Amino acid sequence: MNQKNHARDRHLAERTAGAESVPLLLTKLYRPPVTPDLEQRTRLLSRLDQRRHRPLTLISAPAGYGKTMLASMWLESCSCPSAWLSLDEADNDLHSFVSYLLAAVLSAFPTLELKTQSLLDAPTVASAPVLARYLLNDLAQIEERFILALDDVHLIHEQAICELLGELLHHSPPFLHLVLVGRHDPDLPIPSLRARSQVTEVRAQDLRFTPEETAGLLRQMLLREVDEAVAAEWTRRTEGWVTALRLAALSLRHRDWSDDLALNIEGDNRYIQEYLLAEVLSHLPAAKQAWLLKTSILDRFCAPLIEAVCLSDSDKSVRLANVTGEVFISRLKRENLFLVPLDGRGEWFRFHHLFQRHLLGLLETQLGTAEVVALRRRASRWYAENGLIEEALQHALAAGDVQVAVHLVEQERHGLMNTEQWHRLERWLKLLPADAVAQSPLLTNTRAFLGMFRGQDREISIAPQEAKRLVATLSPEAAMAQLVQAETAVSQGVLDFLASQPARAIAGAQRSLELLPAQALYIRSMAVAIVAVCLQMQGDLEQGVAVIREALADPIWPASIRARMGHYLCIAHFQEGDLASVLRSASEYLVLAEQLQLAESRSDFRYQLGSAHYLRNELAQAESYLLALWQDRATSAPTYLAMGIIALALIYLSQDRLGEAEQVIDRLSAQFRETGDTFALASTEAFRVELALRTGDLAGARRLSQGVEFDLRPPTWFFYVPQLTPIKLLLAEGTGSNLDEARTRLDALGEQMRRIHRINVLIDVLALLALVNNALGDEPAAMEKLGAALTLGQPGGFIRTFFDLGAPMAGLLVRLKEQQTGRGLAAYIDQILAAFPDEIRETKKPGPARPDDQPPGMPVPALLTRRELQIAKLLATDLSLQEIAASLVVAPATLYTHTKNIYRKLDVHKREEAVQRARQMGLVH
Repeated sequence: MNQKNHARDRHLAERTAGAESVPLLLTKLYRPPVTPDLEQRTRLLSRLDQRRHRPLTLISAPAGYGKTMLASMWLESCSCPSAWLSLDEADNDLHSFVSYLLAAVLSAFPTLELKTQSLLDAPTVASAPVLARYLLNDLAQIEERFILALDDVHLIHEQAICELLGELLHHSPPFLHLVLVGRHDPDLPIPSLRARSQVTEVRAQDLRFTPEETAGLLRQMLLREVDEAVAAEWTRRTEGWVTALRLAALSLRHRDWSDDLALNIEGDNRYIQEYLLAEVLSHLPAAKQAWLLKTSILDRFCAPLIEAVCLSDSDKSVRLANVTGEVFISRLKRENLFLVPLDGRGEWFRFHHLFQRHLLGLLETQLGTAEVVALRRRASRWYAENGLIEEALQHALAAGDVQVAVHLVEQERHGLMNTEQWHRLERWLKLLPADAVAQSPLLTNTRAFLGMFRGQDREISIAPQEAKRLVATLSPEAAMAQLVQAETAVSQGVLDFLASQPARAIAGAQRSLELLPAQALYIRSMAVAIVAVCLQMQGDLEQGVAVIREALADPIWPASIRARMGHYLCIAHFQEGDLASVLRSASEYLVLAEQLQLAESRSDFRYQLGSAHYLRNELAQAESYLLALWQDRATSAPTYLAMGIIALALIYLSQDRLGEAEQVIDRLSAQFRETGDTFALASTEAFRVELALRTGDLAGARRLSQGVEFDLRPPTWFFYVPQLTPIKLLLAEGTGSNLDEARTRLDALGEQMRRIHRINVLIDVLALLALVNNALGDEPAAMEKLGAALTLGQPGGFIRTFFDLGAPMAGLLVRLKEQQTGRGLAAYIDQILAAFPDEIRETKKPGPARPDDQPPGMPVPALLTRRELQIAKLLATDLSLQEIAASLVVAPATLYTHTKNIYRKLDVHKREEAVQRARQMGLVH
């Protein structure tokens, strides 16, 4: 049996670790065993069986009524699969709760593929409704009736968890039966479930022992006959409270057979229970009593832990062979002193909660505060030495040793960052008092790195400054001062990179690499990335790539950080405009990210592949990666998700699926509002304006632009640049002053991008400058800017950058090709023009616009669909609308819809205006 349980534990640990490798306490997944001395609750078990078709069983009563054992008896007697989860206070965290819930399901169905696990590896914890949807889909795979029992559910008060459970009950899979066991009702819609006969309720009055059950229990425990009248009296005096009955039976073991079994104790139920407990303890040797009391501080224990807590250093030096943790546990088992096994190997145990609570009360009265504190410290030390850090933290804090707890987190934080255990690190910080975290320079720095992971710009900028202030009084040579200096240099390097200060960023990152300890692998990898990407910003891509390649060749990096290195490599190539290298690197490292279930890296590489294919006009390949990103949106890094779905919306737009494009943006914005991802939300709101411009809705673009933050972050390595959208709006409005402002902004932005070799953005800027100069009547400048954009875009194969600027860009491309005098761009221009519909590519394009005939409409129009172009040509004839509909073999209503779309896209209101605008744009002759 032990070998089987070891294999089960090992399999569960592997299946539930995920990318973060968070160790779960598998003891929480073991159902308390049903021992022979327990009275079978036949009447209650029959009732539960009869109502198993209902989605919920609620067993709710105060402590000591046998709730847990009833649930365990039922699960043992059932023929269907079952899973068990014992909850505790630490599970008031949505991520932790779902992790254990999945582990419980896997304990019953070890081969089940749970997609919900990927949500737990995401950069941010998904909302309760999203987690519930995934979990319901996972549970729907199970095609046989099964029971999932959650014990001590009264300890859960986190609203998100209650919301999750509510969703599970509202949309309960047909074969799931949920059992909730606790001291009071959870925050769930129990009344409505009761009204629909969907819940079986077992309350205190149901759990009270009957005289017959009391007699059976006493016979089991005392191994003697019990008079019915005595059993009835015991039942009345204890109100059928099973814990009091068990204590009474234990106290009576020491009476002679001839003694009367009457319960001659006055007082209420609680007094009787306390009296009986004292009776039980009075018959134990003093040493055993002392060990019982000391062990009560532990919510779970094993033999080595008992010894560490109960024996002081002096005790250990003179310890007798028969005074060991194993001997103590074996005696507890033999005497049935409310011991609950927690695993199948006989290693971990706990006391019955009510028994533990009474022992704690006695401990506080019999031992002084100093002795209890010493016990807590010994427990904390043992847990820390055995890698059980959260329990070590809890005992250290209970002992008042805040600095010990702080030191523990300071010691362990690098290991968590190195393995991307961000949720766990955040939970540890929350366990500590806020002022203790604020006074620790290392934990303050840790907040900055958490901020980078969460996308919280404010933490990135403020936390390092606070950390430096905390060590300002130390000598610069002090170890703490140097470590803080090294870590803040990395945080500052990120800010310098965003602020286009590559030299300063490189200097700080290189200095940090000299000072950072070897175990700070995650922070060291960030320093390497800063050096590499900033070298590209200085025009030395080759050296930047070499820095990352050299780091990747070093075996010290764990796989998760190697994937991040691959991501940084893609960033450097994209900033250089080298789309082919982006595709190669992203394809290589996506395989690693998928193998390791690295949700954040997986979403980054899908974005990079999708956006690079999109820019090369390889739409089928782009759509496959972007759809995968969309389908896993709950697990994806918010900013990369936003940019990837913007590319997907543009693909939909190119396929004349405007409704679907608007729908994905709407759903994305709603998600970011819910999760509070400010930059991702700002990007999607900026793109709404872009979408309106591309569909010719100038009025809508003006309206949507109000209040949008287009410049929340400087342009970086993303293909969509929000700062360009308001410039496109100026261009669309087309007045002389607007065009002048657009050119001024573009010139400034172009100079900035040129200075930092941000080629991906510079191509966009130069292409737009070509349109602006053309609109202002400056054809030489337009041709020069367009030629420069094409020269930069040709090596990477940029197509959509030019194509998405519509018919005006097609005209400029044709004219530039006619003017080519050895630039070698003709073939590239043909490649871009080949993407345009025949109607535009083959139409003679107008010359440079003059101020007196410059249309006020779109410089960046979405192209009309093929059908709309066909209709636009027919609108320019003398045919009536009825005749046009007949010639196209469509209903008049269908033609009316197409005509309305043409008017909207061309920003006109009448047929004559549409024909005139289409001629100006070269859409019709």
